[in-house]
Amino acid sequence: MWEGIVFLQFGDYKHAYNNLESGGVQQYYAQEHSVNYVSKLVDKFKHVTVLCVSTDYPHELLSNDVSVVGINMMQRGENSLLDYLSTLTFSHLVIRTPLVKIINFATRNDIKVLPIIADSFNSDGIKNKIKNHFLVKTLNNDKIKYLGNHSINASTSLSDIGVSPDKIIPWDWPHTIVPEMFEIKNKISSIPTLFYAGQISKEKGIYDLIDAIELMVKVAAVTLEVAGNDKENQLQSYISYKKLDSHISLLGMLPQPDVVNKMASADIVIVPSRHEYPEGLPMTIYEGLASRTPLIVSDHNMFINKVVDSVSGLIFDAGQPDSLAQKCLRLINDADLYQKISTNSAEAWHALRIKVEWTELVSHFIRDDLDNNDMEKISLRSYEGHNV
Repeated sequence: MWEGIVFLQFGDYKHAYNNLESGGVQQYYAQEHSVNYVSKLVDKFKHVTVLCVSTDYPHELLSNDVSVVGINMMQRGENSLLDYLSTLTFSHLVIRTPLVKIINFATRNDIKVLPIIADSFNSDGIKNKIKNHFLVKTLNNDKIKYLGNHSINASTSLSDIGVSPDKIIPWDWPHTIVPEMFEIKNKISSIPTLFYAGQISKEKGIYDLIDAIELMVKVAAVTLEVAGNDKENQLQSYISYKKLDSHISLLGMLPQPDVVNKMASADIVIVPSRHEYPEGLPMTIYEGLASRTPLIVSDHNMFINKVVDSVSGLIFDAGQPDSLAQKCLRLINDADLYQKISTNSAEAWHALRIKVEWTELVSHFIRDDLDNNDMEKISLRSYEGHNV
């Protein structure tokens, strides 16, 4: 039995576990799978700890013998995480966000560390260049045998800033929602419903979508449903200011199965992320394609080649409501294109599949059983177009 393992992440394991134990349904894609996987690790480690960095709460031992603690990094700083980790005895660290100080702490103390993230990276601006320099130096440390990033494009962005592609392993979620569960859509509703699910922020493009609706309702009857946490009712206030209350419904946070059902019943799924948002590959693209409801996505770098314009979806200029409105109206008014995109969604979904699921990668890390031959089969360099 190993000494201990720590998962450092933004996700609140305590809330997810208690929700599922009380009979609730998962709030995010593959949440139940992830919670159960961590629960089973108590048979392999003396201590299993999940450190949530997005909220504060004291240490607690859950009924499954997993220890949880919350330390709000944004309010208390990264050093507060270091202070807490210094009080623990553990042999393995799985870190879900690229925190250089924490990773270096682990390697200095001979703690095995697996960075397994879902972020994209760019080198625009001096601040990003400096930040990337230290991150690359940290991740290329020989003590880190490999690391994971969600999707090919996000993994490529990590390689582009200087991390060795030989040690980057693209990972995926387990997929229980597949296109074969849904019917191809042959026509759009007389009053189309657009659907958005995700974070309520300007960077995610939701305000651009509201502005696009404002343009569209002048020439077409459309409605929009929004699933997400509207903190302090800022989005609702913006909708009311635009006099769009009769066209837009805010649904609040929905359990993940309800999100998929909403996608399936909608006419168009919108993924409007701006370039500045550090996307990996959002689950809304996977789920939208699986639901067979046609997608309209922004031209975010992480979506390139994942959604092909006029084939598996439509692509608009990020941050440009007029471009988004034009694409929506095109899809609404072209029945043949609408059916074509719905038909092609299954092939596009299957093309997104990646060789390694995230808990498989963690299991390999724990067993330390990936040799060079294995890495050649699953690293970023093994994927077509990266074998250079």
